[in-house]
Amino acid sequence: MAMRYTLGTDRTAALRLETLASFFNPFSRRFIQQHITTPVKSSLDLGCGPGFTTAMVAEATSCKTVYGLDRSPRFLKAAAARFKQCRFIKHDVSQTPFPVRTDLIYARFLLTHLKNQTELVNHWVRQLNHNGMLLVEETDAIDTGIAVFKKYVRVT
Repeated sequence: MAMRYTLGTDRTAALRLETLASFFNPFSRRFIQQHITTPVKSSLDLGCGPGFTTAMVAEATSCKTVYGLDRSPRFLKAAAARFKQCRFIKHDVSQTPFPVRTDLIYARFLLTHLKNQTELVNHWVRQLNHNGMLLVEETDAIDTGIAVFKKYVRVT
């Protein structure tokens, strides 16, 4: 059930995630802000990688306590060095209970890397504080004519 790192956790992988974040974070920030109906005191980014989505969640929610969970020590070290306002914890997102409970749990492009997605989402919901919210962003399909992007979609 554990997540596998299809494209690795080295510097190149971190740069790829930074590039993806630079494109997707503005859309994700709006997505989060559109769905927040009450103040968020704490939030959790699942599969945080090197922390770019975690920092975006912190900005989108304006909450002071923001955690990122990931199982890669390399990504967590990079995230903690770059985004000091957030807290990063080594944990496999396919395993509950989580080490923290929060008002908001966020995941982007994570479920495609995991098995038993429906079961996992049900477990994640149980990790929320009372009246908490789980927000998940996934792509349904990607259709492109760009050769390098077609290859990327095939690999991932």
